[in-house]
Amino acid sequence: MKKTLASATLALCMATTALSAQTTLILGEAGPNRGARAVATQAFADDVTARTNGDLVIDIQWGGALFKADAALQGVSDGVADLGTIIGVYFPQEMIAYGIADLPLLNADELQVAGEHQVANGLAVMLAADALGLDRDAIARGLRAFRGLPGRYAPAGSVGHVRFIEDSIATRPLAVAAALRATPKPLVWIAGGKAKGASLEALVPLVAEHVDLLIGIGEAGPAFEAAFAGATRAETCSEADGRAGLHCAVERALRFLHAHHAGRGHVLLAPLAASFDQFRDYQERANVFRQVVASFADGSGAELGSGLGSGSELGSGSGSGSESVPVPGCADRTGSAAESGSALSDADTPSDEAKEERWTRSS
Repeated sequence: MKKTLASATLALCMATTALSAQTTLILGEAGPNRGARAVATQAFADDVTARTNGDLVIDIQWGGALFKADAALQGVSDGVADLGTIIGVYFPQEMIAYGIADLPLLNADELQVAGEHQVANGLAVMLAADALGLDRDAIARGLRAFRGLPGRYAPAGSVGHVRFIEDSIATRPLAVAAALRATPKPLVWIAGGKAKGASLEALVPLVAEHVDLLIGIGEAGPAFEAAFAGATRAETCSEADGRAGLHCAVERALRFLHAHHAGRGHVLLAPLAASFDQFRDYQERANVFRQVVASFADGSGAELGSGLGSGSELGSGSGSGSESVPVPGCADRTGSAAESGSALSDADTPSDEAKEERWTRSS
């Protein structure tokens, strides 16, 4: 990071020619004037002054209690400061909003990948590529063209107005949390596999806010259902075979969204568990998920597994008043659609509509 900032800013400094008098540039620094980062930043400023024989001076405005990171960025944007530094991974949205020096920062909606964590990844790539001396227009073109990788929060197909996202490599709570935040509501979350022993407590508030239905699969499915049942509707597909389990989960997700959300929404595979109980690895799990989704899109999904069977109704308490829910690609069989006990609204929030638009472009 220090090398990158030094290279970018020093290039600007050395490009300044014909200085007839001392020139002072204001640098808005997000961090306080203490520690190794402050020492390195001050050393950089002193080096600039030495290299220009005192004609160019960097006046560092240090961060801290009265001068926050966003103020440093805003100062650069408004022209109050001439230069600025920031740690990109902590402030991806703020960095996207401003152009710092001449690095090829893009607007988030120029990227074909979705999610704040993907934006942060893009920033890291940009900084590394710039430090290696790659052409900045080429960096920007590459970032705009990148469509993501299978298994890593990528579109997995659509069935009607239901979009499927697979993040098969998301096996840790941090990765799953990023995926849940990035996916618009209404949201069905498919999770499970071979448990890795991670604590689930920290995810409960996030699940309560973002998830409309959790469907557990694999060995960990019943445990996940129990852990999150107090936060959202939760159930389990108990099939031992991995393909059959994913088929069951996709079919239930479609029936739920058609019964309660007019056939619109998103289904996210973010397992929070390893794949080895049912699959060779996370890549095979991702590929099978895509194949199952495709089978429902072309209408053949009803022939691939047991789907809904005894005890597999959506939620508990279904009985009189249950209805048959037609779903594209599903067999013409009666599925119980219980009235939701949740107070969640079916309407998308403005932020969800914005995410929906981005998924439309990237799918």
